[in-house]
Order: sequence, then structure tokens, then C-alpha cells
Amino acid sequence: MQHVAVPTHISGHTLDLLVTTDEDSILSSRPSVKSLCFSDHHLVSCQLRLNRDLPVPVTYTYRPLRRMDMESFRRDLFASSLFLDDENITADDYADLIDAEVTRVLDIHAPLRTIKKRQGKHDCHWLLAEARAAKRK
Repeated sequence: MQHVAVPTHISGHTLDLLVTTDEDSILSSRPSVKSLCFSDHHLVSCQLRLNRDLPVPVTYTYRPLRRMDMESFRRDLFASSLFLDDENITADDYADLIDAEVTRVLDIHAPLRTIKKRQGKHDCHWLLAEARAAKRK
């Protein structure tokens, strides 16, 4: 349905439109048309009733590995207990030792950081499914 019922151009034509799928859809006020001194088009404005969910922040935990001094990390890792000769250690115990030592050295050189981010900076969850599909084409 076209909601602008008056001319929107200085020559008397309706060029600027406000179109919705039905009469009551999302309009919470009737459209108003105002003349602007700097344009040959008039301003069409109205208030919309939108049910928009606020984005939910998501918590991420990461290590800033790109900023890590790799030479220092290697030096500390080679100095760890991973490289001690212990013939009595089982494969499972050595796997646990690798996990513990690498984590310990990473905590020194690239400690865990936690940030909150809004999920999907360009989410279009408020768009109808047909509109989202059309944007993908």
C-alpha cells in the first residue's frame, strides 16, 4: 500500500513514496509532507513501529598470538620440563605435560584476553526472510 497521498515534487507529482505490505503494517503515524527550500522534492516523514531485538553481546576469549615474541616463546619452551630426559614417563603423562607447559608458557607470552562483542555487526535479523534472501542474490 502506498501511504503518501499528496504531491512530493514542486511540479505537483508524487515522486517520493512510502510503501508497505498492508495498511497497518509498521506505521505508527500518518506520513507528513513538508516543503524544503533547498530541494525540488518535499520531505516525507513518519514514525515507524519496529520490533527490533537488541543485539546480544557475545564473550570471546583469545590469545594475542600475532603480538607474541616468538624467539622468547621458543626459548622459554625449550627451557621447560618438556625437554628433560625422563624415561619413566608414559605417553599419557607426557601429553598432559605438553598441555600444561605450553599453556604455562603461553600465559606468560600471550595471556588470555576476554572481550565482549556485538554478534554480527551487519546483522539483518530485523528484515523479512524474503528481503534477506534478495540481499544475498
